Amino acid sequence: MKIAIAAFLAVSLASPTLGRAGSGRQSDTIEVDYEYRAICHWLERNEKAAEESTGAEVVKTVGDLVTLRKETKHGLQVFRLRREGNRGIYRASFVDRSDGELTDYTYEIRVSPLSNRRTQITVTMTATAEKAYSVSVNIELRRSIRGLRAFLQEQLRRQVP
Repeated sequence: MKIAIAAFLAVSLASPTLGRAGSGRQSDTIEVDYEYRAICHWLERNEKAAEESTGAEVVKTVGDLVTLRKETKHGLQVFRLRREGNRGIYRASFVDRSDGELTDYTYEIRVSPLSNRRTQITVTMTATAEKAYSVSVNIELRRSIRGLRAFLQEQLRRQVP
């Protein structure tokens, strides 16, 4: 009986509801040995590189609008985000798409000072895609966050004073 219940739950959670899209949310936190102000300054100067580390290509930037292209398991996604941010909180929110199944996407990078000149960086990404399983959406988000994490760790080690 336990196996039947587990199988039912696995199928229910992995299957998209008819007429609905798959959604996901992923977060990750890293701590680095640099001061808060230096991390914020670095992120503000390297927005494009940080976005591209997620596996997306920045196609065009006009003011606070950025067009991204990303190849996923569900095909090519081309969409626009609106960037916004204040010192320590950097966000981008879905505006529209020109290709693909993505219907919503946001990311937030939150930078918080810690003791001993250390800084905590928390990245949260959410997405919704038509005709996609929630599991697939979460896998894509996890890949994006892992790419950003590796990039941040490597670049900050090299470039932040």
